[in-house]
Amino acid sequence: MIAERRVRHLGIRAPDAAGARCARLLIEDALRTASLPGDGGELLLVRRLRLPAFGARASPQQVALGLEA
Repeated sequence: MIAERRVRHLGIRAPDAAGARCARLLIEDALRTASLPGDGGELLLVRRLRLPAFGARASPQQVALGLEA
């Protein structure tokens, strides 16, 4: 079974709207590619998550490593 991961609400601090949109897409993709615990049959709620700062050229894999940590 393929786990489906959806983001329902995400608040981002960015210098401008274009940067916020880019970061949102990057974080959503990172959530899909991150190796999170469990077999995908459970619901995972994240209230607050602090990621290290990342630039516009960051890859989803780099952000996924921050999520896994």
